[in-house]
Amino acid sequence: MKVFDASSCGDVRINEKHCAKLLFARSACDDCIRSCPQGAISFSTREYKITKDCNGCGICYSACKAGAIKLGDNFDEIVLNKILKEAKRKKVRFLCSKAKADEDSYNVVLSCISRLTENILFKLIKTGVKVEIVKGECNGCGYEKSLFVFERNMKFLEDILFSSGIKERPIIKQEVAEEEIKEEESSRREFFKMFAKPIRDMRAEKPRRLFFMDLVQEPLSERETDFLLNISISDDCNLCGACVFVCPTKAITIEKDDRKGIIYFSPFLCVGCRNCIDVCMRKAICEKKANVVLLNEDVVKLKELRRQVCTHCGTVFYSVGEKELCSMCEMRKEKEDALFASWEEAKEKK
Repeated sequence: MKVFDASSCGDVRINEKHCAKLLFARSACDDCIRSCPQGAISFSTREYKITKDCNGCGICYSACKAGAIKLGDNFDEIVLNKILKEAKRKKVRFLCSKAKADEDSYNVVLSCISRLTENILFKLIKTGVKVEIVKGECNGCGYEKSLFVFERNMKFLEDILFSSGIKERPIIKQEVAEEEIKEEESSRREFFKMFAKPIRDMRAEKPRRLFFMDLVQEPLSERETDFLLNISISDDCNLCGACVFVCPTKAITIEKDDRKGIIYFSPFLCVGCRNCIDVCMRKAICEKKANVVLLNEDVVKLKELRRQVCTHCGTVFYSVGEKELCSMCEMRKEKEDALFASWEEAKEKK
């Protein structure tokens, strides 16, 4: 029976530049915290902590849509390459240690099925490999709280398979093993903990969404999805750049020159975290229902604004139409006009 033990993922780290929560403290993104079976992940002001309780299960990696979580071992590229090399067109069976292995399949043991991402499953199915996902006894399991990650990733997989015109789907079933599958005698977990840092530094792992787009390659057809945003910019935008700063995947960028400023959007990088919408003080970012076909787009020009200089304070600002005053001077003038009007009104009453 062929078994690939991918249940241990080595040390867990975070790329702070891609973490939605660290970039924007009020971000609604907390999937890594909610999915961690050990409660080993926490956030404080501008700081991310992983305690010694972490068992290297890798579920936080699968939960992070922005790809900010990095693993020391058994990240998606490693798992895929090993399966494609060794499975030899066999049926691939993903299971946890509490599920039943199969003599005729290539068995991949995970900490939990929630460790599976759309990347692994899409590539295998696209290659023509038959895929089974086997649950053990989930009720009362320590990993039960992370199952929302599996369900979410499967929903995205369904959107992409449908849009790609692929009819095959993974078979999901429950088969509880009589006894848990044991790890190999040599402690791979301890071995990779020793060498995790050099492995991470030596391998150029692509961000999750970019890796996925490399796997897709062909144009996608229409299907509504919740896994990216379809945004537009209203005339209230002043090109402050807050949305650019809080975007964990750099899906929003701004370019400025002596005459104008332009805001661009790369749909294929967007993971739908909504940081840009939540941070915008002017509520200038509008959201519509997204469609998978947006992933076919490279870069979209959202808005072009004119570069102007305030005639009162000399500040450079950006707006759609011709204006003399920046927003601060406009507010100051409105207040002065209101005070003057009330003073005139009081004077007339006397």
